[in-house]
Amino acid sequence: MSVKFIVIITSILIISGLLAISLITGFISWSNQEIDLKNGVFAQQKKNEAVFDKVWKTISQTAQVSDKYKDSFKDVYADIMNNRYAGDKKTNPVFKWIQESNPQFSDKIYEKLMTVIEANRAEFTLEQTKLIDVNNEHTKLIEKFPGSFYNIFLNRAKIDIAVVTSTKTEEAFKSRKDDDIELK
Repeated sequence: MSVKFIVIITSILIISGLLAISLITGFISWSNQEIDLKNGVFAQQKKNEAVFDKVWKTISQTAQVSDKYKDSFKDVYADIMNNRYAGDKKTNPVFKWIQESNPQFSDKIYEKLMTVIEANRAEFTLEQTKLIDVNNEHTKLIEKFPGSFYNIFLNRAKIDIAVVTSTKTEEAFKSRKDDDIELK
């Protein structure tokens, strides 16, 4: 065997070894990245469930406080009006009532309810878009080269995420029309 032949064979083996090492490390890196993104999608999905639960409970409980305030105010006010003028036959109760300082019903609790609704809906929308973004990154990783090549061997599937919308939204996207522009 000549020295030239040994150098050529050695060079081919070294290049093949470096190429194999490069493919293996690329494959491992891709696989780890895919696992991280997949776990990120599942974690974000669970976070969305927790945020949705918090949103629902916060809005529901805030609305209950508003209803209790309204009912309590109505009961207290009725008692005040009934008891305050019960024995006075001389003066018209309406005139007395106008002259006196009376409890005032505040609409601030409803303003707070609207703020709670808006803030919680915004938070949930933000979490939903994060889920969509992480899932998009995962999908790109398994569909674009070199991931599509590596995925031949591992067969990692796209993830079906749960995005919470409304029936109205689904109907609008099916029909591609949203003609409901009247405020009700």
